[in-house]
Order: sequence, then C-alpha cells, then structure tokens
Amino acid sequence: MNHHASHADAARFVRGLDEALLDLELLPPGDPEAEARRDATVAVLSRYIEARGVLELELHFAAGLVKVDGEPLIEQSLRGSRLLGRLRARNVRSLRFERGTTARELRTLAELLLDERQVDAFSPANLGAAFLRLGLTHVSARCERRPGVESPRPDAVRGYQQLAAVVQDNHIAAARGDELELADTSGAVEGAMRWMATRPSDLLALASYEDVDRFTVGHSVRVALLAMLVARSVGVDDEMLRLVGSAALLHDIGKSKVPSSILFKRGRLDDDEWRAMSEHTRHGAEILLAQKGVHPSAVGVAFSHHLSPAGAGYPNAVLPFMPSSMSRLVRVCDVFEALTAMRPYKPELTPAEALAIMHRNRADFDQRWLHAFVAAIGAYPVGSFVELTDGRFAMVVAHGPRANRPVVRVVGGELSDAVVGVPGELEDVGVLRGLRRSESVVAGPRLLVG
Repeated sequence: MNHHASHADAARFVRGLDEALLDLELLPPGDPEAEARRDATVAVLSRYIEARGVLELELHFAAGLVKVDGEPLIEQSLRGSRLLGRLRARNVRSLRFERGTTARELRTLAELLLDERQVDAFSPANLGAAFLRLGLTHVSARCERRPGVESPRPDAVRGYQQLAAVVQDNHIAAARGDELELADTSGAVEGAMRWMATRPSDLLALASYEDVDRFTVGHSVRVALLAMLVARSVGVDDEMLRLVGSAALLHDIGKSKVPSSILFKRGRLDDDEWRAMSEHTRHGAEILLAQKGVHPSAVGVAFSHHLSPAGAGYPNAVLPFMPSSMSRLVRVCDVFEALTAMRPYKPELTPAEALAIMHRNRADFDQRWLHAFVAAIGAYPVGSFVELTDGRFAMVVAHGPRANRPVVRVVGGELSDAVVGVPGELEDVGVLRGLRRSESVVAGPRLLVG
C-alpha cells in the first residue's frame, strides 16, 4: 500500500471516530449498525498500522485541524467539527491508537468525550489513571495543563465549520424530536455572507471536498453556498440572502427521518427504498412546521425542492401546488450539486457536463434561475480547480473576460490573484479543463492538486 492509500485510511479512521460520537447520541445501546461501523473503523486502523509498519496511529489537533504525520486532513477537519469541538474543550492536543485497539475502546473513548461529568478525566493529573480505569489500554492522549492560545483559525475554515455544525446539530435534533437551532443557523449564514462578500472563492473551495457524510452535511452546505452566490448576483438584499441561506441549509432536514440503511446504501435504491427516501421532503416540511419562528420560505423549500416549476416530481401535493421562487432557486442548486457530487452509485460530472444535462432538461428548472445560475458560476465556478494549458493547476477566484479566461490563483504560486490571459507571463495560458472534485484538495494556505 502506498503512502497516499495509507493516508486515506487515516482519514477514514478519523471519520469513524466522528461517526462513533454521532451513533452514541442517536442510536440505542447495542445497535448492530453502530457496532458494525466501530468494527469497520478498527479494521481501518489495523490496515493503516500494517501498511506503514508502525505500532500506532497518532492524531494531532491544532488550529481547528486534525493532522497525521504533519499533514492536515482537511476534509475530516471540515466535517468533524463536533469531534474537534469536544477535543478542544478538553484541551486534547493528540490521541494515540496502538496496535490492538478494539471497537469497545472506541466506544468508551466516545462516551468519555460526550460525558460532561468526566471533563476532569482529561486533566494531565488524572489522564493516565482515568484511561486505565476505563480499560483504554491501547489509547492514550496528550492534554495541555491549561487552555493554550491556539493560532487563529483561517476564517474560511471557521466559516465552513460553523455551517457544517449547524446542519449536523439540526439533523440530530430533528432525529431526536427536539427543537432545531434556528438562531444558530441564521448566525452561521450571516457569517458566511460576510466572508462571501469579500473572498467567496476560499469558502467555496472548501465546499468542494467530497464525502458521503452523515445527514448529507456537505451537500447541504454546498447547496446553501451556491444558492447564496446566485441570489447575491441578482441583487437580493441581506435579509433575503439570510433567508435563502437558512432555507437551503435546512432543505434536506427530512432525511433525518430516513432509515440509515437507506440513507447510506452504497448502491441504487429499489422501488420501496426510493419511496421511503422520497418521503424526506414531506418529513422536512412537517419538522419545520413544528418549529417556533420558522420562516414559511424554509418550509416551502424543504417540501418542494424536488418539484419542477410545473409541479412535476415529488411529493404529490393534495392540492395544486406551485413551488416558490426560492424553492426553484434551491432546486437548481440542488440538482447541480448532486450531478457534480461523487457517489458510490454514479460517476461525478464536471460543472460543464452538469450544466449541459440541465440545459437538455429545461422543463425541470425555472429558466430565469437557471440562467442566473450559469451567469453567476460560469463555465468554471468560483472555488473550483482547473488545469491550465501550460500544465499548471489553479483555483478559480472570479470570472474573467471570456469563458476560458477566468481569474485564477495558481497552485503553489503567490496568493495574489492573476488573470489568465492578460499581458505578462500568463499571456498565452488558458484553461484546458475543469477538474473533478476527486482530483483536488486544499491544504493549509497553499492550494495543492493531486
């Protein structure tokens, strides 16, 4: 196994830790699916240790990131805000998992992180004895004696984590039947609005990370960012932009009521499973209708984001129903995101390929919003990665004078923006192709494509 493959196993292990926390919060003790996921996580750890020829896997936590061998796991850092928050609150700077770590130990560690009565177990004076008492013989931690001063987290990473966290928190609340965190949702959207007003490319680039995550968190964040970008491009005011972002973040809240065996199936759904999945729109509307102070637009978006302008699609309304303008915008963004997403049961498409399909199925979309969407994102969306005709890679930061001349930031070069095609060293350079999500990563302040 090469270094890249073993690094991917480290990332899968971190994702498994995050899943272990969620399983304890959502599922009853002894749930077979949760136990199977912990067993799979331990198997990944064993594979990593064997492939690297080492005795343990050590994870380091700093500046809002999780690192392995000094390399940040960006995707897991963005998705795992819940895990990172628990570790940060207990001043945990590293976790070491030795050969022989068991699924029971993973569960025990997760229980310890979730138990607010056990925070003192992570003090340096108590740490060793507490872990030994709980049977964590193959797991160890390093904690600071007192809260340290962390390096400031990059604003874009913090903004994305806030959006991902509210989606995850709301889905957990909905699954439990609790009230949603609507105020926190609005606050996260307002933070994203401020960032997108100055450097939207950085936030959208982080949103290009792909994963089939719990409750489709990444999908909801990407749809919200796209909807806000398009709405902002047509001149909506800040209050309406906040409503658009909040509704888009909550558009799939009904999936919290879909059985996990269907939600995470690694293959196409059969007819019965598809009918159960399609009920998520009705579930979503019911969940939001039960909330205090929810804006009607969010209810409409949750109910009708799978309906065409003429009302075709699902769910079947009892009375004639026409989706709102906001619902039609979110539908365009939702379909584009789904087409360009990487899933176990389908290939990912480039933005250009996705837009071509959407144009061939014009009746499925509000043409005004589809045109506004294309005008706002262009052939190469802001935040996406491209290969230049001279062989270099770059991130799109703005539209340029022509479709194949976007404003880009060259990978590995200065962070100042450079317009491809202007006089100078880039005079003869254009865009050769857009990269699929699986081809691109973002690491630290520099952009790396591999």
